[in-house]
Amino acid sequence: MDIRWRYFIPESSANGPGNRCVIWLQGCSLGCEGCCNPDLQSQEGGRLDSVDTVFKMIRSAAKNTDGVTISGGEPFQQPAALYELLRKIKTETTLSVFVFSGYQKEKIQSDPLRNRCLPWIDVILYGPYIPSAPPAWGRFCASENQGLWFLSDRYTEQDFCNLPILEFLIGEKGELIQSGLHGINLIEK
Repeated sequence: MDIRWRYFIPESSANGPGNRCVIWLQGCSLGCEGCCNPDLQSQEGGRLDSVDTVFKMIRSAAKNTDGVTISGGEPFQQPAALYELLRKIKTETTLSVFVFSGYQKEKIQSDPLRNRCLPWIDVILYGPYIPSAPPAWGRFCASENQGLWFLSDRYTEQDFCNLPILEFLIGEKGELIQSGLHGINLIEK
């Protein structure tokens, strides 16, 4: 099974608690105003690789990380591939899984393909981005309407307090990468 993705960072401290590898999946039809990753909306962009190939990238980063963050685009718009990736992560590693989603909880739960992903996820940051609704200081979300949905006991609300929300990294090709709560941005050199 294939999964469409765009960016991968093997180590990040601004995409959830601890040191995490992060993968941004390609494709989102939600169209949130002020989307922080508009280049990830197209269903045709990015790379198409097997779930096994993407899992191997994650597993190779696992020795230096506490978990994996899956962002996008909208991860739940590739529910079958997301399920396979999550299942491999949770059965073949000890990594935690944190997912960003623009869907509300009910939209995830009501779809059988999305719902079957839930047992393999520790926490979901859910809800559409609303630029006119900034969050309270220290709260790990991009807009006030978003929430954290704890699906396991691996993390608590406290683990998401006062996390870094932005970082700058140097990519493999020397490019400057801005990453964090408000998405990913490659700054050409």
